[in-house]
Amino acid sequence: MLIHEMESLLRNVDARLGRVEQILPTLALQEDLRTVQRDVQILTLDVRVLKEDVRVLKEDVQGLRSDVETSHRHLKVLYEDLKGDIRLLAEHLSSVMRQISDMAAVVQRLDRAR
Repeated sequence: MLIHEMESLLRNVDARLGRVEQILPTLALQEDLRTVQRDVQILTLDVRVLKEDVRVLKEDVQGLRSDVETSHRHLKVLYEDLKGDIRLLAEHLSSVMRQISDMAAVVQRLDRAR
């Protein structure tokens, strides 16, 4: 091999080595990869816990819906019962008012008769 060829080869090797030196700092180390792997495992556990929490919350919401529906039915029954009581009270009041009116008429007749 001639000196000229060897110099050219050395320049190529030097250029390649320069590119490798630029890339090396950006490559992850095994320790970095282990840290990332641990983080992924922790995140996976967190996701599982969150999924369980969501499942429990969904069950709670279902229970609340059921309770609301039951309460709504009970309130409807109470409302109808109250309406009936008010109707009865109004009828009784109307009857009492008629009696008072009749008594007032009797009192007026008695006053005139005196």
